[in-house]
Amino acid sequence: MTRVLQEIVAATALVLEAPEPKVTFEELGDGALKFSIRAYVREVEDRLPAIHALHTAIAKRFGEEDIEIAFPQMDIHVRSTAPHLRDDPPRPLRLASPSG
Repeated sequence: MTRVLQEIVAATALVLEAPEPKVTFEELGDGALKFSIRAYVREVEDRLPAIHALHTAIAKRFGEEDIEIAFPQMDIHVRSTAPHLRDDPPRPLRLASPSG
């Protein structure tokens, strides 16, 4: 994966070749491998466009390489729901008769 990220960084026009960009494997996270990219741009105004270009290129290339990005998951347990949200068919209302 480091090689793929290095190739992406090298192909990003706003990233300078010197000082050389660094891609490092930082940690094993919860269901994730965490990498850092350290790269230089010529002007501070190029920072956000460079980050955007890198993120876009990474997402595209990871899709092409079948590399999945781990997203946090959460289980939600619903104990009760409002009647109008249930899948049950609606029940007819039974009104008490005026006589009793």
